[in-house]
Amino acid sequence: NFSSMSSDDKKGYTPVPDVDPELGTASPKVKLTPAEKYPEANPQELEFLSSLDDAIDECGKPQITLPTIDAGDLGPPDSIQNLVTSLKFPTAALGASVVAGLVIMAANSPLFIALFPYVSCIIAFAGTIPPSRERFTNQSEALLRKTNEQKEMVETKVNTIATTAIGYIDKAESRMNAALAPMKSRLDEVTKIEKTLRMVDPSIDIPDVSDIEESFEGSAGQIDSVFKIILAAVDISRSIPNLFQSRENLERGAFYPFMGIMLVIQLMTVWLTSPHTSSNGGAVELEQVDMLIMSFRTYFTGVGQVILAFLLSQYSTIARQINSMIKSIERSTNEVLEEKAGETFSLVFDKGLGGVREKMLKVIRDMEKIEGPMQKAKQMQGVSLGGFDKEKFGF
Repeated sequence: NFSSMSSDDKKGYTPVPDVDPELGTASPKVKLTPAEKYPEANPQELEFLSSLDDAIDECGKPQITLPTIDAGDLGPPDSIQNLVTSLKFPTAALGASVVAGLVIMAANSPLFIALFPYVSCIIAFAGTIPPSRERFTNQSEALLRKTNEQKEMVETKVNTIATTAIGYIDKAESRMNAALAPMKSRLDEVTKIEKTLRMVDPSIDIPDVSDIEESFEGSAGQIDSVFKIILAAVDISRSIPNLFQSRENLERGAFYPFMGIMLVIQLMTVWLTSPHTSSNGGAVELEQVDMLIMSFRTYFTGVGQVILAFLLSQYSTIARQINSMIKSIERSTNEVLEEKAGETFSLVFDKGLGGVREKMLKVIRDMEKIEGPMQKAKQMQGVSLGGFDKEKFGF
């Protein structure tokens, strides 16, 4: 490894051009300007050739890139105060549970005493429903809003690909007309003295610019037609999880299952920790302090549920889910673009405009070669060249 050699070891090595001796990697090549790339072309021809290069480079492959989001795009960050506020209903449920325990103790009913742990659990769970519901509503609105924005963005970007491609074609065609105008004028002179010109040089190749003009015919129409098909074929909904399609789907697929699982866990916890499940099967007398402990136990279980819901619905968590969906939408849309428009873009830009560029360069070289024989032919016909302004015609 050259980079690991000592300075003494490196002596005797000849530096390689365009290679960084410390990194051992090729330096990035400097992009040539149009004038450096096409030294034989005049300013008008350079503009045309550079517009062809731009079109080929920018439109060679139809694809979109969707920006990802961060938590800040969904809304302001959560605060502990929001969490504390959401505990007011569970705390009220704790009070109701304590009161219910006192009433049951006063009634001294064995059945009610046996059911109290479960009653306390249900009361505590009911206290978590309002804050959980409010939390779900607020967070789901942000999620659905971003989902709808992605749908609109995909359609906009797909349309932009078409309009951008057509714009490059129109720009190149406009510059083509400006570049070919002086050539056509010069070729009209060539036509008038063609017989004499061939006497001067029988092998001379008279350029034909009509091939260049014909190459643009129908190109914009092909792009427009294929993108009408694409817009009909792109089904963004296939890339969006069914869960994120609507509020109803989110409720059925996320909110209700979460609440149901939490209720089952709390009931199981009560059943496993209830003193009525003693091994001897006998009735266990509950004291008032036992009921208070149960009330607080179910309260803290409910608080844990609210905290869990708070953590799971953080904007950072939702943003990760949305970004995963965005990448899925981007990938599936680009697959459709490649399937429906890839061949057309290759035909129009890589092959079509690439071929135009080669034809244009050949025409420029042929026009240069024809100058000397043309002047001789005019001299043979007694035509004076004194008034010919070479710069005026772009030569």
